[in-house]
Amino acid sequence: MYQDRYGLPLTTTSEAAAVAYREGLDRILSAWVDAGAVLEQAIAEDPGFALAYIARARVHQIYGEAADARAKAKQARSLAAKLTKRERQHVEIIASAIEGQSAAALNGAEQHLAEFPRDALVFSLLLGAFGLYAFSGRADHDAARLAICERYAKHYGEDWWFLTYLGWSHTEAGNPGVGRSITESALSLRRQNGNAAHALAHAFFEQGDEVAGEAFLSGWLPAYDRELLEWAPLLASRIVSTRGRRCRGSTKNLSGTHFPEDISGSTIKPFHGFSIVALATWTHQ
Repeated sequence: MYQDRYGLPLTTTSEAAAVAYREGLDRILSAWVDAGAVLEQAIAEDPGFALAYIARARVHQIYGEAADARAKAKQARSLAAKLTKRERQHVEIIASAIEGQSAAALNGAEQHLAEFPRDALVFSLLLGAFGLYAFSGRADHDAARLAICERYAKHYGEDWWFLTYLGWSHTEAGNPGVGRSITESALSLRRQNGNAAHALAHAFFEQGDEVAGEAFLSGWLPAYDRELLEWAPLLASRIVSTRGRRCRGSTKNLSGTHFPEDISGSTIKPFHGFSIVALATWTHQ
């Protein structure tokens, strides 16, 4: 039986579908580009691949494409009868999150992780600034994110996705020094990791470290096509908007662009008509 990158079995008849799914999952977990397109390849290779459908549904949700997300989730559910217990629960939890059943998704994810702690896509629903904990109404949501990361840390070791969220959770829980160090380790393991870049920007902001933040952003952002990093200004704003600085340069119109969230439990609606300055040059006001 084929497996995902975390060693969990995948019910698919196609090696090519499994390879595409693993790549698509990594792109979701790293907030990287073309996750949807890669997952469509997995579906094309095996039209009965339920986990590819639910992962594709998650990408639709991230981009605010609610109808498409629900349609793909419905397709995943229709294929669930032949799945393993882990996969059936995986589909149900993510589908519940997509359908707005956040309490059921949160409770289901917690129970699921107790049995399958390396199910990273389910785990990711709980985490981040827009995750199920953040929107649960709990006053201790920052502490809850850190606690669940620490609970399952032994199952992940030096995994880049897990370190990203362990570091971010430390930062948001009031430990920005620890969070920054862990997040930097995550980014060193996978440079193409938008979530780690976002998390590291948070850490610089919390520490008030404008110089290091500027050095990081000016070094990381230009290495990649800005068309691929559509949410880049959100990273910069964590430092720039509160430190009396701005970046100046040519403007780039991103009208109609969908700005994704940080691959957690809920959806940021699309931004329209949003014009940003290029991030290549940074100057004091």
